Amino acid sequence: MENTTENLSLQQPVAEFAFPIGDDSESNLPRLDIGKRIEITFLAMGYRNLKDVRCKCKEGRAILTGRTKTFYQKQVAQVIASKVAGVTRVENLIEVDQ
Repeated sequence: MENTTENLSLQQPVAEFAFPIGDDSESNLPRLDIGKRIEITFLAMGYRNLKDVRCKCKEGRAILTGRTKTFYQKQVAQVIASKVAGVTRVENLIEVDQ
């Protein structure tokens, strides 16, 4: 799925992400799995409604699964995942409750 959420704004500035945006090759942060880093970032940014979203990442491709209550929450998860260091592509398979 191509990232078509370029105009979506987040409630918090990028500086408050739990992990760096972009290249983290020189970071002193612990080397966590990228999928786990994305899940932690959801919560660290205050998006508790994304607690049921899971992420697996392989070779820079983040695959989001789980459920959200709104389409907006699904899109927020995609935007956040796309900005975490090491992610080159996001596949958003999150289901939205009706």
